[in-house]
Amino acid sequence: MPTDEYKTLCKQILKNLRLLYSDEDIHVGIDRNKRCEILNNCLYKKINQYSIPDEVINKIFNVSFVKIIGLSTTKKKCPYSSNYKDIYKDDRIILLSNFASNIDIINSILTTKNEDNYCSCRRYVNDCVNIYKDIKQIYCSSEEDKQGNNKGICNIIDNFTTVYMGYIYTRIGTDQKFPSLYSTNVTTVDTTECPLYIEEQSSSVQGNK
Repeated sequence: MPTDEYKTLCKQILKNLRLLYSDEDIHVGIDRNKRCEILNNCLYKKINQYSIPDEVINKIFNVSFVKIIGLSTTKKKCPYSSNYKDIYKDDRIILLSNFASNIDIINSILTTKNEDNYCSCRRYVNDCVNIYKDIKQIYCSSEEDKQGNNKGICNIIDNFTTVYMGYIYTRIGTDQKFPSLYSTNVTTVDTTECPLYIEEQSSSVQGNK
């Protein structure tokens, strides 16, 4: 008999797949392949948490496609990929993958200095840079790592390098004091343009006295 966890996850997958295959344009700027990748990313932690077998998840994906779309269709199926288990064995890698997927939004916030999200976005980028350096050192420090079991992880690392250096460091890095990925120092976010953040930190310190 399916467990409650299986049933709950099955409902979540069906809900997401129904939205993914919808003809309504509710995901502006995100194509179906990217949404499929995001869905696989999100599922990984649940699958790992409840130790749900790959064949169960794969069956849900296959059956749901037929139920939602039908057998006669030109739409491409969103497949479940068990490779994510190897790629995302360190949860922080998901953060780096999501960074690359959302680079246009991140770049827009930093460029326009959106008041509501600017400072939190700077801290997010800073965290990603430090995570990148740590992950690269652990999993991708040699050429052997890049060709072995960590190949998928190293591909994400390489993609993060390209995206960050191309969209963040090269375009706004000097002006907004973002670090190069090739610096060996641990980075710390520059808060001179974040008075609200400085005020929050000062209030926190005073409150602890």
